[in-house]
Amino acid sequence: MLESIERASLDELRAVQLERLRWSVRHTYENVTHYRRKCAAVGVHPDDLRRLEDLSRFPFTTKQDLRDHYPGQPTGVEYTLKDGAVVWEDHFYPEIVVPDGAAILADGEQGELILTSLTKEALPMIRYRTRDLAHLLPPTARPVRRIARIFGHSDGRRTERH
Repeated sequence: MLESIERASLDELRAVQLERLRWSVRHTYENVTHYRRKCAAVGVHPDDLRRLEDLSRFPFTTKQDLRDHYPGQPTGVEYTLKDGAVVWEDHFYPEIVVPDGAAILADGEQGELILTSLTKEALPMIRYRTRDLAHLLPPTARPVRRIARIFGHSDGRRTERH
């Protein structure tokens, strides 16, 4: 049995993503002081998010941000996706960027995986730099994206093979 979002057209999915991105960015901006400061430093405001492509103007969230601003987080926070992981696009908005974060790459190109949570309230992540080097596989009829094998990390961590 498919959920309603799994039967959505690409246009319907993109509309849901944009609505949830707007909510998530605004929620983070209004409730996370260090993220609001990062936005001010690059001159963006939640009102600037009018299209999905506008997300690229917003600053990244990094592992160091978590260490510096979320008390109680272990200092060794690691986040690595498993090979072939699934990204539910109604919960996360995936981007692939060149490892220095300067440009967004097209689907299928290899780059660093960036994720934005669309539904998190307690620990929202806007453009979280996973440091995983991979690429998104082509979309299917369902609103989930598969991530190809992680082939490395932009921060020099070793990729374990199982």
